[in-house]
Amino acid sequence: MIVIIICSTIMPNTKFFIETYKRSDLNELSTFIFQIITYKNGIYNLQDTITKKLKIKPIKFYKEKNFVENDFFYSEAIIFKIEADKVEKKFKKLDSKEIKKIVKEKENNLIGNDIKKEISEEKEINNILPLKEVDLHIKKLIPDESGLSSFAILTIQLNRFRSEFESAIINNLNKIIFIHGVGNGVLKEEIRKILDKDYKHFKHQDASFKEYGYGATLVILNKS
Repeated sequence: MIVIIICSTIMPNTKFFIETYKRSDLNELSTFIFQIITYKNGIYNLQDTITKKLKIKPIKFYKEKNFVENDFFYSEAIIFKIEADKVEKKFKKLDSKEIKKIVKEKENNLIGNDIKKEISEEKEINNILPLKEVDLHIKKLIPDESGLSSFAILTIQLNRFRSEFESAIINNLNKIIFIHGVGNGVLKEEIRKILDKDYKHFKHQDASFKEYGYGATLVILNKS
C-alpha cells in the first residue's frame, strides 16, 4: 500500500500537477481521497468542506473507449469529477415540475441569480486587486525580429520579463501574468527557472486555462 499526502493552494481555473504513475502502479493506488476547502478574498458565504473518496479500477486504463477529448490535456484522457458544480447539484434536487418552472421564470431564476451574484463578487474583488498582464511574444516586444537568432530573441524576452517583474514588485502589484505561449516550451522553462532561483518567496503557477490555455504563468506577489 502506498500513502501519499499532498497539500497545496490553487487559484480558480488553473491546473495543479500532483504525480505521474504507471498503469502497473494503480493496483496499489486504487483509492484516492480528496479534501478541499474553498475560499476567496473578501466577504463570502462559508462553504462545506468537500471530501471525496475516489476508487479507480485499473482495468479502465486498458480500454481505449474510456479516454475522451477534454479541456485539460492535448490528448484524450480519463476524467474523474471530484465535485459537481452548483448548478448541477441544485438541479439534482429538483423534480421535473420544478425544473420547468425555473425555465419559465428566467428573470427570477434563483440559480441564475446565485451565479450572477458570485460573478459580480468575483469581479469586484478582481477590480480591487491590481493585476498586470505582460505578453512576451517577440512580435509584441520589437517591430522586426528578422535576422535575430533564437538565443537573441530569448534574451530580449527574458530581459523584458525581469524588468516587468521588478516593476510589478516596486509598484506593489498583487499579481502579474506573463504570456509566453506554448511553442517549444523554452521561454516558459527559463521563466520558471528564474522564478525558482531568484524569486523563491513568490508563488507561481499556470494562469487560467480558460483564458490562456497552457501559454501563461501567473505570479502572486502579494497574498493580502
